[in-house]
Amino acid sequence: MKNAHIVLLFLLALMVVQSVRAADIVALCIGNDAYIREEDVLDTPVADARLMKQALEALPGGADVTLLTDASRADIVIALNALKDRARGAKLALVFYSGHGMDGQPRGYQNEDTFLLPVEAVIPSEDHLAVSAVGLREVLAALKDCPVTARAVILDCCRTGAPKATGALVAGGTKNFGQLDERVKVALGKAVVPEATLVAFAASPGRKAAAFLSDQDANSPFTRFLAEELGTGVGNLRDLVEAAAEQTELATERRQMPYVSYNGSINAIKQIVFRTAVATVPSSTIPAMSEAEIERRARELAVKIAAEEKAKAAPMALTTPVTAPAFPASRGMEGSRAGEVREFGGIEMVWCPAGEFVMGSPASEEGRDEDETQHGVKLTRGFWLAKTETTQGQWESVMGSDVAALKASGVKDKTYGDVNATGRDVAMYFTSWEDAQAYLVKLNGNNPLPAGWKWDLPTEAQWEYACRAGTETATYYGALSIKGKNNAPALDPIAWYGGNSSVGYTDKGFDTSGWEEKQYPGGTAGAREVGLKKANDWGLHDMHGNVFEWCRDWYGDYPSGVATNPTGATTGSNRVIRGGSWFGIAAFCRSALRGWGSPVARSSGLGFRVAAVPAGR
Repeated sequence: MKNAHIVLLFLLALMVVQSVRAADIVALCIGNDAYIREEDVLDTPVADARLMKQALEALPGGADVTLLTDASRADIVIALNALKDRARGAKLALVFYSGHGMDGQPRGYQNEDTFLLPVEAVIPSEDHLAVSAVGLREVLAALKDCPVTARAVILDCCRTGAPKATGALVAGGTKNFGQLDERVKVALGKAVVPEATLVAFAASPGRKAAAFLSDQDANSPFTRFLAEELGTGVGNLRDLVEAAAEQTELATERRQMPYVSYNGSINAIKQIVFRTAVATVPSSTIPAMSEAEIERRARELAVKIAAEEKAKAAPMALTTPVTAPAFPASRGMEGSRAGEVREFGGIEMVWCPAGEFVMGSPASEEGRDEDETQHGVKLTRGFWLAKTETTQGQWESVMGSDVAALKASGVKDKTYGDVNATGRDVAMYFTSWEDAQAYLVKLNGNNPLPAGWKWDLPTEAQWEYACRAGTETATYYGALSIKGKNNAPALDPIAWYGGNSSVGYTDKGFDTSGWEEKQYPGGTAGAREVGLKKANDWGLHDMHGNVFEWCRDWYGDYPSGVATNPTGATTGSNRVIRGGSWFGIAAFCRSALRGWGSPVARSSGLGFRVAAVPAGR
């Protein structure tokens, strides 16, 4: 029984020695949201940095934390230098960063490094990283000079690869759903990491980092779980960070897998104990205990240790419930093949895998317009596109109103007459781009997709890629032989267009005299029920004809050269529409045809279809 007594005394004493006291922790928390380009602005980093500051300051004994939000490079460098002085006498020096990041090897660097991007950073090539961003090696050098027991760098960011030569790339992907690659491991392995240092990434090599689990969340999952562990968890720095990593992995169903690395003495890192399971002893004097009491306590301690070990081996329970996604958890959001169909939020969606295609039309294509310049497009992420155009039934189920309500709200543009085309499966029409945005807001609120995905309109490139489904001809059904100006019998199997839907339509154009009287005798014209025409090879219906479909992009000139994940012009006065309509000429139904309209325009031939896309595109 003497040995049990000694073990118990040793454990109690060790907990007294190792527990963190006031001023033992100094930290720098950085959160960058407001990047100078609108498309680079992020949602959660400032909130993440504030949450980490609160969590660290709430630890037993507190912490000395400096908070930087929307920081410039100069702000970060000054704060890192100040950290060295603030750390005197402390046990742990910690740097937390949330924002954009990028990997690269600027000229003069012997090895590749990871760079944290200040809000003013614009990176046309990787050589700009050295002067415009803050390298991980600068952060580690500052920590190395801190006279502390242990050090930690926690990066809740993605790191895309920098371009090798001057180009148009800016802040480098997006934290919401950027792409990590194997260079993460290389960059960390080549860095001069100080002794007793923990480096944690929100995502492991080749994985993605989600900004939030749902639209209601203010913080990224990794930061949220780490803050919760710091607030309620029991154990040392290593254990709490790894617990947060496990919870992130579970909550995202292994779509995000944090990566934790150590350098030097792991025992030094484990000495940073934030909260102990056994109460600390107020003095060094241990009261005398009987042999029976010593044996009882030793047994209790043994049972407790065994239970803790078992808990570590079992899957960790989430501290915050996560809403189960409306699809099999084992399958994730990525489709397995082109044309795979799944149902999200009551909408049948078709998987369009990542790929490359030639966008635009050749000069020889009949009916071609000058703005259809052919160029290569590379889409690095797959997406889901609705099998059909949004129907009136789908609109009513989300918005609680019908097409008549839109008409009653006032005409904002030329309507091409009024059409008596109603029915739950009839394509929704008379919708402006702004109307479509209102629909998407409600859809994202009422039927949210899993973390890292959102409901949106397809980009113009995504729309044409999905429409073509691997084809290169004027339509997905083949070439058009346009009779006169307008008619093309080859469209009949796949599209509702003017040649088979609109009275007053001729080979030479529309007879616009007496338009409203001549166009709709008997109410037979107008938008039609979706899905009645032949689908393309991926199973998408009505990509040609029925109603024009709004895209996400502003209308503008195509880029020169190969474009990767293009999103159109950065500003403009008109949004892109695609696909042709029931009253349109044959040439308007071509895969490459580019239409445009004011975001407030409404027409009996204007509708849309939804996409489910990665939140960071």
